[in-house]
Amino acid sequence: MTLKSAGMDLEHYEIEKLDELRYRFYSVGPKGKFEMRVKFTYIWQNTFNLGCGLLDPISEALDDRV
Repeated sequence: MTLKSAGMDLEHYEIEKLDELRYRFYSVGPKGKFEMRVKFTYIWQNTFNLGCGLLDPISEALDDRV
């Protein structure tokens, strides 16, 4: 799928909103298809931490080392 912006065709991921603070997309490449997650965590006074990484299917933790 492509995104048209300022005359450019850019590849992008289909993103699924899981709830107000979590999103899911799939990365597909030569090593297979991987479920990725984006998570916003409230810190304080309109400040959020953004986490993005590979979802561990057993623990459901994000691995941001990829």
